[in-house]
Amino acid sequence: MARIADRVRPWSGEMLRHRPASSTRSVLDEEYLGQAQDNRWSRLGTRAYYFTTDIGAVVAEYGRHIAIELPEGRSERLARAVFRVPVTLARILDLTDPATIEAMGAKPIEEWILSPSATQAAAAYLLEQVPDLQGIRVPSVALLDHPDRANLVVYRDRIDLAMSFGEPVHLRDVVLEAPTVQRQRSARVLDTIRS
Repeated sequence: MARIADRVRPWSGEMLRHRPASSTRSVLDEEYLGQAQDNRWSRLGTRAYYFTTDIGAVVAEYGRHIAIELPEGRSERLARAVFRVPVTLARILDLTDPATIEAMGAKPIEEWILSPSATQAAAAYLLEQVPDLQGIRVPSVALLDHPDRANLVVYRDRIDLAMSFGEPVHLRDVVLEAPTVQRQRSARVLDTIRS
């Protein structure tokens, strides 16, 4: 069996990252990194940037969380500004590759990816085993049937920002609706059809 450190590879490409459309902060702002308990690939206190491949993946990934993000009294529509960011990393692990999962000594990723505690533990293990690991390429939970549409998790404390990220370019804004709004709209359409 291969050692997990032997699976480390360089990676570069353009990825997408989003922020509230009304925000004036950079899409690479660090203020809130590491503050969420429910990030899939980083525990509370582990500062990580999350990127995805395309607009559809942005909508699918963020859309899964929209009802949680809307506190009482807020609009049920959220506008997100989507940016394309060039990313260059010297040392990542690709968890979309079954050989990497095997080198970890883990069960197939499909058996544990839906458990945030399991994915956080896996990421912590990888960061411990590969001290200079900068990021991991991971399947999108929202798009498990599309392995080519993976996410990239970049660990802030393991990179030099200037060397790892190019200039973000605003791609477009997208508006997401809470599931209750979608259900209400569908119900109104059905009522109209029945009338």
